[in-house]
Amino acid sequence: MKHALKKELLFGLRNHKFLIIIATFLFFAFSIPVMIKYLLPSVLRSQFPGMSEADLAMMIDISQMGSMTNYMENVFEIGLIVIGFTLAGLIAQEIKENTLVLSICSGERYQTIIQSKLIVFGLLLFSTSMFSIFLTYLYSGLVFSMDLGWIEVLKAGLLDSMYLLFVLSLILFFGVLTKKVIATGLLSIGTTYVISLLGSLFDINHILPSGLHIEAGRFQHVWNIDTWLPLVVTLGLIVILYVASLYRLKTMEWNQR
Repeated sequence: MKHALKKELLFGLRNHKFLIIIATFLFFAFSIPVMIKYLLPSVLRSQFPGMSEADLAMMIDISQMGSMTNYMENVFEIGLIVIGFTLAGLIAQEIKENTLVLSICSGERYQTIIQSKLIVFGLLLFSTSMFSIFLTYLYSGLVFSMDLGWIEVLKAGLLDSMYLLFVLSLILFFGVLTKKVIATGLLSIGTTYVISLLGSLFDINHILPSGLHIEAGRFQHVWNIDTWLPLVVTLGLIVILYVASLYRLKTMEWNQR
């Protein structure tokens, strides 16, 4: 396992995957408070001369809460696209280029291959998500005022990190299934959007992984059924995707690729 973890760490560093994901989240953290405070009001006032402060407040939430909410929306709308295509080649590219055989021939177990990717890139997503959401919280607190408590932000960061781990599981599953990088990215991103769409249409987000992102965006400190139910469902799906990826990897005919 130690060798596999080192391999994934070097892979992420050499291919700038760590840099791309970290830079994306940091961009959200630094740009959104400034955009909410200065850029959007300036644009709206230029488009609608004479707009009062009350009218402006009705159109955008110029506060720390508004910044945090916009941050969560950007993570879902843009961040998932960046993550999906940046990590799409985690296993699909190795299978396509026939380099995964080297790990298998060297004695690495299939479980180790998938687990090492989940650990290294799961920790990347978790740490980046937690750091950037607290950075947004502190920076927006300086730009505006501290309207939220750190406990609410901690809960939001934990839930969103778990949601990103589900996305990573999708990437690995579709990577093993399709063996194509672009297809893996599209299917992973598309699945998250379809789940969110279905959850909104049928009002079932509380039993879907998308419920984690929605609950995180509310910034409430209470852990109730709307928190635990999608969390348990998401954990269950992560386990299912792991088992399905492992089964597909074990039953793959390597000599025909």
